[in-house]
Amino acid sequence: MKTIVPRKLRILLLLIILAPLVWFFRIGHDPVPDWQQTLRVAVYPYNVDDHVDVEVHLEHFGQDDLDQIGAYFAEQADRYHLPLSRPFELVLGQPIARSPPMPAQNQSWLGRLQWAISLRLWRIRFDDQGLDPDIVAVARFNAVTEVPPSQHSIGIAELRLAIANLPAVTTHRGYGRVLLAHELLHTVGAQDLYHPATGLPLYPSGYAEPNRDPRHPQDQAELMAGRIPVQPGRAVQAMSLDQTRIGPRTAREIGWLAD
Repeated sequence: MKTIVPRKLRILLLLIILAPLVWFFRIGHDPVPDWQQTLRVAVYPYNVDDHVDVEVHLEHFGQDDLDQIGAYFAEQADRYHLPLSRPFELVLGQPIARSPPMPAQNQSWLGRLQWAISLRLWRIRFDDQGLDPDIVAVARFNAVTEVPPSQHSIGIAELRLAIANLPAVTTHRGYGRVLLAHELLHTVGAQDLYHPATGLPLYPSGYAEPNRDPRHPQDQAELMAGRIPVQPGRAVQAMSLDQTRIGPRTAREIGWLAD
């Protein structure tokens, strides 16, 4: 006679089995670096749609894009007197054939758990092409023109992993650098500074110049907010790194500024 295990008991047994596995995969780096040496970031392009237009775009995505991000971080770090002239060194890897798994919308708790485990397995198995990076960044180029893309980008400090969903549009290359820089800071402990429902920058920490008088319009965006507040209840996307800066709260979170 077949024994039917109650649903709650099945879930409990599953949790008991998965708990040690989840604990193992959560072991990672201290989220905040000590900034004693430059962190090496390897950026690996990925053609999400396997689209010919994306392939053409990838041919023009090069080390120069990454050097501009590295120079931006060096400039921002100097504002906080970081005794490291170049906090990040970004190098370009070869395009990869398999992207990290992305979370589905409206996942159940079990779905989120399965995604988290599959993401950690991907990271452990990933071939870094001999670049030996401190941080892995995957630039997922999409055949879309919308800014920001509908699919959310993520940065995970415990895994030192950034996944940026970028539009494969030449005129949006500056925006792509902003998004990639934003996700990289997540990998070293920075938190988002915008409202999750509206996307509006949080005041005061999400404003580049919170003490500006009048407060609006602002000229720049705080990098971890991503948008420039132009009037109460309205903000526009920063489309280049020149339109952003790293504010004090973010600097404290990533270890550039003492409490």
